[in-house]
Amino acid sequence: MKKLFILLIIIATSYLNAWTRTYGGNGDEEGRCVKSTLDGGYIAVGYSNSYGTGEADVMLIKTDSLGAKEWCRYYGSNEAEKGVAVIPVKNGGYVVLAQKFRLGNGAWDAWLFKTDSIGKMLWEKTFGGECNDIVNALGVDTLGNFVAVGHTESYGSGGLDAWAFKTDSRGNLLWEKTFGDSKDDWFNTVYMLGSIPLVAGGTKSYGKGESDMWWLSLHPKTGDVFMEKLWGDKEWDEVYSVIPTSRLLSKIVPGYLFVGVSTSWGVGDENMIAYRTDTTFNYLYRRFIGENNIDDRGYMIKEYPQGYYIVGITNITEDKNSGDLWLVALTSSGSSPWKKTYGGSKRDVGNSIDLVTGTIGGAIITGYTESFGKGGKDLWLLRVDSKGDTLAHAPWKPPDNPPNDTTKAKWTIYPNIGSYINLKYTALAAPLNIEVFDLLGCRVDELTLPKGSGSTMWGANMASGIYFFIPKSQKSPQPLKVVISKDSFSEN
Repeated sequence: MKKLFILLIIIATSYLNAWTRTYGGNGDEEGRCVKSTLDGGYIAVGYSNSYGTGEADVMLIKTDSLGAKEWCRYYGSNEAEKGVAVIPVKNGGYVVLAQKFRLGNGAWDAWLFKTDSIGKMLWEKTFGGECNDIVNALGVDTLGNFVAVGHTESYGSGGLDAWAFKTDSRGNLLWEKTFGDSKDDWFNTVYMLGSIPLVAGGTKSYGKGESDMWWLSLHPKTGDVFMEKLWGDKEWDEVYSVIPTSRLLSKIVPGYLFVGVSTSWGVGDENMIAYRTDTTFNYLYRRFIGENNIDDRGYMIKEYPQGYYIVGITNITEDKNSGDLWLVALTSSGSSPWKKTYGGSKRDVGNSIDLVTGTIGGAIITGYTESFGKGGKDLWLLRVDSKGDTLAHAPWKPPDNPPNDTTKAKWTIYPNIGSYINLKYTALAAPLNIEVFDLLGCRVDELTLPKGSGSTMWGANMASGIYFFIPKSQKSPQPLKVVISKDSFSEN
């Protein structure tokens, strides 16, 4: 019992907050950005057309460390609004970047607003002209000023021109710039190097191919270009995310790591690409991360003590109707020690990732899932450990010589968090006894799975808490973790 108690404590310490949750109604919800908060919880922004007042409303949701909803707010009108990015600010509030549809001429504007710590709006600003003006990312500098990037049809010289604007801490415009030429050009991401914006995206006006990867550093006071670089070949190459490479991994050469998609090189039609440069944008290496004949994209990169996380989508089908959320670990030299996929039979996408406060390598991911939840798409949060595990689905693997000939048996718990759980089992040649322990190592229940296949519900009468399921017949048991929370697994 003492060894079992120690085993449970080790597992609890490592995986206490590993979980997945969906949030939404009968319509569509999507998470575009997630950030850890100082209280140990998370804030995510996206949109919902299940709730709110219009065709779609900005959805801002605050959860605790286990993903239980603390509050959720919707912002919008009778038209459509969609959240793009959220940044926690020093006073406990949040600044949100969003899209706002203007009814008069049927065009999109950028919408920047601030809320207090419980989501009450404090101020709002809109930016844009007569045509569509789209924003994709938001950064904040050391003085609390904000830089938003995207593309515009209202200004500039091309069909689409890359667009960046800077505001003070209350949303007042400081400068606004367009970038590009006669063809389409756009920014997908911004990273603030102190007060200097590092922006990146794609360009059709310059370079070799249909689209080239394009990155620039801008003057903090004017928005003028400091440095600029292109990379690509005959087909489509585009940057979705960028970070500096020396903030945590201090032993490697300082520079930048850009992540996106390439159809010019690689082993599939669309390939996740990681492109490494020095501080003046000179090439150091590139890596294509994927498998033969499998399409994938990297949407966001985050540095952690052992390397980098890249989140995106893989297994994209030809009709684009399905794919799996993909999390890739990358070392400082560009090798990939592991890759994890999450999802079901439909389309499941990871849009954003952030590190979890107080952990070594723990991360929180948002995007959307069409495979799980209530609606067509549900906002999806995944809390993973440093190996990318959520413990949301951990099938029992029998020992080499198990008793009662259960070598073909399998039992699973999915999802592993809720007001109760469903335990499914298949091909049991004989009954299987399972003990249930709480976090302190006390046995609180025992259940028997009968011979054959089926399912059973457990936990409806149990108190909220963390429990471990351990088969008695296994010589070296692999506990499965369950979190009983009286909040429902799928929430609006």
